[in-house]
Amino acid sequence: LLGSRDGTGASLETGLNLIKREDGPSKADAMTNTSEDDINFLCGPFGPYSPLLPEEVSVGTQTVTPPLSQKSKPSGKVPVPGVEQPKQKPAVRTQKDKEMQKRRLDLIEELKKLKLTLSDRKTFPRDDEPASLVVAPTYRPSLEEFKDPVEYISKIKEEAEKFGICKIVPPAGFKPECKAMDDMRFTAHNQYIHRVLSRWGPNVQHTECIKRCFRNQGITDDSPPLIGGIELDLSHLYHTVQSFGGIQQVIEKKKWQRVADAMHIPRAAQDRVSKVDDAYCKYVLPYDLLSMEEKERIEAEVLADYEKQLNRENASDQQADDDDDDEFTNECVTKGRSMSLSVFSRIARNTMSMWYKQAPSPEEVEKDYWNLVTEQKRHVVSHAGNIDSSVHGSGFPTNRLMPFSKHPWNLKVFTNNLGTILRCMGQVSGVTIPTLHLSMLFTTGCWYRDPHCLPWIEYLHSGANKIWYSVPAQSSERFHSAMTDIMPEVCKDTVIWLPSDCAMVPPPMLVGSGCPLSRTIQQKGEFVIIFPGAYTSTIACGFSVSESVYFATREWLLTASEHFQHIKESCEPPTFSLEKLLLGIATDLKETLETCERILPLLKRLCENEKKYRAQLTLMGLKAFERLPHVEVQEKKKPKRRPYMDEDDRECEVCRTRCYVSMVVNSQDDTFYCLEHAVQQLQGKNPKSWTLVYSYDMDELRSIYQKLENHIKQELENSSKTDVNSKKKSTKKK
Repeated sequence: LLGSRDGTGASLETGLNLIKREDGPSKADAMTNTSEDDINFLCGPFGPYSPLLPEEVSVGTQTVTPPLSQKSKPSGKVPVPGVEQPKQKPAVRTQKDKEMQKRRLDLIEELKKLKLTLSDRKTFPRDDEPASLVVAPTYRPSLEEFKDPVEYISKIKEEAEKFGICKIVPPAGFKPECKAMDDMRFTAHNQYIHRVLSRWGPNVQHTECIKRCFRNQGITDDSPPLIGGIELDLSHLYHTVQSFGGIQQVIEKKKWQRVADAMHIPRAAQDRVSKVDDAYCKYVLPYDLLSMEEKERIEAEVLADYEKQLNRENASDQQADDDDDDEFTNECVTKGRSMSLSVFSRIARNTMSMWYKQAPSPEEVEKDYWNLVTEQKRHVVSHAGNIDSSVHGSGFPTNRLMPFSKHPWNLKVFTNNLGTILRCMGQVSGVTIPTLHLSMLFTTGCWYRDPHCLPWIEYLHSGANKIWYSVPAQSSERFHSAMTDIMPEVCKDTVIWLPSDCAMVPPPMLVGSGCPLSRTIQQKGEFVIIFPGAYTSTIACGFSVSESVYFATREWLLTASEHFQHIKESCEPPTFSLEKLLLGIATDLKETLETCERILPLLKRLCENEKKYRAQLTLMGLKAFERLPHVEVQEKKKPKRRPYMDEDDRECEVCRTRCYVSMVVNSQDDTFYCLEHAVQQLQGKNPKSWTLVYSYDMDELRSIYQKLENHIKQELENSSKTDVNSKKKSTKKK
């Protein structure tokens, strides 16, 4: 990784040669102000930046010894004057830690096969073929084909869907200007790259030891120090100071600037040297001053507490509740701080300068990323932003006088395409309203599948490339099997088994576990299409702005009810209500005959369920009913707001279904239930405080169904008459 800082993908030795330069008589590095003696130590065979892979990896006070390769030599430690050296003794490790460590080392070995697994075959591996990593297809539509996006996607679907994703390169003239505003504010997400594969590793363990020490000193501020907006790696800071002779040597010889340079903290970061000094004294010094015996005791305590937490999580049926009291977080993605786009881009520049001198190639980023993920030696935090375009505006032009503002591939226009049935719901955040995505170096899109199995499209407005991986729907069982082998701790025992923002697995490991996948690199100005049921993950190669939106053709309706039932059984919150979509299509009556025919049985089932559950609730003694005003009525009359007035808040307490047509509200604790679970919850209870709240009464639902049925009959009659007339004309001509 260190060698890749020259941005050319050169070896570690080449990268070190760039640092170890003789620019003057003093033989000191003009850039880092590091003396030759320091460089000789750092770059020596036993220094932390040795071009030789270390045979021993120091983990806190412990030393983990990986298997020796044929060319490896027994390692040693170079004594540093004034710095107490760790004793070589058997590490105190739990069985799970040993298994995790072995798996980590195995992953590193598998990672070396990455280039070998990228196949140039033109077809995706079948279930009876060996797994491999293949290149996803790229399409280049003509100007004529580019006129209707949904029609073109439907045209290529049969071939492209087998890969899960595909890339579409627009004709040369399609170059809309990105309109993202620098002053827009959003809440970013923190992504801990070293925790996306395994939550526990060398850096996490050592950092927890450091944190425990400063907590024992009465420091309650557990938030990590920031320099240039980047979280400081406390473990790396400790080891860097030790490599310069220890804290006493660093202070006496004023080497804090050299420490900052060695850690590649951006020179553009304000007061970087003093902040490194302050951070060490506040956070790391309490640990540094401990004797070796005390450090070993702290480490044993940390390991023991972590093992207890794992056992508690495995044994508890209320894991989510227990997590609040746990010392060690199991999350790799957390809510970050509010920032503007300009601040985000500044952090992105600083992050890039920490790792590369020049813009890296996607292959360099990919290699370095997976090294960070599998080795877990560094504390690496990236940030991501997902922004509702209705709040801060789309990246596409929206002013009607501007070029591309009405273009069918403008995602604001795309969402109203006649080929996508989702337009019948109107504006729904996160579904029919496009979402802006902000990324920086190493920003990760963890493995994910849309629970509704909707297709979606993403356009890269500007910035660095993005690497995509995909497992298509037909290989989902192989993916599930592979993930169960590799990361069983994140796999749930439900139909929707993979939570979002929780897992990132190197392609070689998936291929090695029998799961095939595809890969593509998206560049600025290109679209990526994600087909229904596909699992995807992404790695950002630098700062970028992209935009995505969902869509659905009438074919999706064939399985829509099944997908929503899976969501309900898995107690996952849907992004939108299927009831709302069905009623939107039914009342629109502008959809094709085939679409109307497909929703008719779904609408009939909706009406039957409403009738059945409302009757049961009435028999159980529920007597309070309240009508929810429709959106247009709310805007005109502005009635007194209740907790359930907002559609987004109407979530069943049991199954998390979004209640659109009706729900039952318990006024005592302001809990909401869908009718099915309200019947269960009311068993043996007094329904006095319960109210059935509805948007449509049964007469309205029956009327909507009847109108749709009549509309279909009328369309069929018209179609039949047209066919008869066509045959008569044909006969007359003969």
